[in-house]
Amino acid sequence: MPFLRFTLAPMIGLAALLALSGCVDQTVRLSPTEQLELRRRAEDLLLRAAQSGDPEVATNAIEALVQVAPRDGLPRFRDALRSDVPMLRFAGCLACGEVRDRTAGEAIRRLLDDQNPRVRLGAAYAVYRMGDFPQAEILAKTLSDNPDEGLRADAAWLIGRLREPAAAKRLRRALREKVNEKSSKVTVQTYAALAACGDDEALDRVIAFVQGDPISRLLALQCLAEIGHERAREAMTFVLRDPEEYLEARLLAARGLGRLRSNMGMKLALDSTRFTSSDREDPEQTPRVRRLAAMALGDIGDPAALGALRTLAESSDDQRIQVAASYAICRIVVD
Repeated sequence: MPFLRFTLAPMIGLAALLALSGCVDQTVRLSPTEQLELRRRAEDLLLRAAQSGDPEVATNAIEALVQVAPRDGLPRFRDALRSDVPMLRFAGCLACGEVRDRTAGEAIRRLLDDQNPRVRLGAAYAVYRMGDFPQAEILAKTLSDNPDEGLRADAAWLIGRLREPAAAKRLRRALREKVNEKSSKVTVQTYAALAACGDDEALDRVIAFVQGDPISRLLALQCLAEIGHERAREAMTFVLRDPEEYLEARLLAARGLGRLRSNMGMKLALDSTRFTSSDREDPEQTPRVRRLAAMALGDIGDPAALGALRTLAESSDDQRIQVAASYAICRIVVD
């Protein structure tokens, strides 16, 4: 699962999720000169991370660069297309498609025949972004026919990213497929794709999923944060304010509200940058929460969070957290 859409791991204990190590004020005001220097260092970290030998770290960095430094990241995006790792080829396709890098068009077209089906989806998305509209059929057919639930969900997500109203008919048809009716993951993602294409009824369905089972709820909150629609504000506010809710869900709500220019979740996100899990059955909980906290702060956009983000980027021994913190810094300090 891509960096900006964190892995939906099983949630086990509320006590562990809420065990923040203290709640002191972490807001620090940096001068304009200090902010620009911090931005420079954060961008440099992302460029170096995009060449990491760890495919997950490199993928995370590419996905961050396409949002915060696409021009400087372009050589990394093109390099990823030639990677031996499918995850990186997929990320390279999405990044080149996002910036409409026609120079990479030939390399991307070759990936339409890649052995990895997810890479083929990424290539189809990219060439569509560059004007080759018939390739969207690869996405639509995967969503309707592929036996792999994850690939169907990815196809729906990519169709939603295209924000093409003409796709609505195919998306609604896919919802009626029996294989998709049985998958909450594909169903939520398909309704989210419809919402991204301007379907208000589908948006209401995504909002309703916030009241569903934990996995549907987290996925719906991710989708609502990406869509950034004002109509989701009330649902996200409710989740954020619920102290019994999973911390991951509250941080996703904080991020979504941040995209609606609300800093309501800033204190929770700041405190969560120092979260330490006591759950031995979920060793990924600490980095997952800290990354979500960083990304929420980035979308909230308050420069007062830069001190905490600087500490997170400098002190963490987990490169994924460093990348998330650097992404957030670059979101806040616009070059």
